[in-house]
Amino acid sequence: EKGNVRAQIYLGAMFERGQGVAKNDDTALEWFMRAAKQGSKNGQYALGQFYAKKKDYKNATKYWKFAAEQGVLRAQHNLASAYDVGNQVPQDYKVAIKWYTAAARQGGILSQGRLGEIFSAGIGVKKDYIAAFKWYQMAAKQGNAISQERLGLMYIMGWGVSIDNQK
Repeated sequence: EKGNVRAQIYLGAMFERGQGVAKNDDTALEWFMRAAKQGSKNGQYALGQFYAKKKDYKNATKYWKFAAEQGVLRAQHNLASAYDVGNQVPQDYKVAIKWYTAAARQGGILSQGRLGEIFSAGIGVKKDYIAAFKWYQMAAKQGNAISQERLGLMYIMGWGVSIDNQK
């Protein structure tokens, strides 16, 4: 009640899950909203997640955008995904790529892998195997098995790289 954002987010999560208190979505929403209204990027992300769990993607994307603009990697990825598939926002690959790139540059493995897919398939952009290779390689180095498999395919097929059956 005194404006401690971290406490407000924790209280929201406790009421949302029913941890140590009776589960109450209205009270959870109230606490998440208090944190978000103070401009807390984590509060805005938590509020976006709360709305997404309730299948209210219009409000989820609204709060993810606030958090994404403040550099929250997960919010950037979620917002990108929403624009990628057109979930309660107009499908817009340029916007999706913008947010995937922001998250990927922070090390977001899922965003890196998705950018690899986007560039290798030419989804909303011209096919670019060199860019696809770069993003797949970043995700693969972090242990993403799908990106590792796709890098192997790129080496076998010679897409954006010289054919190398050893790699």
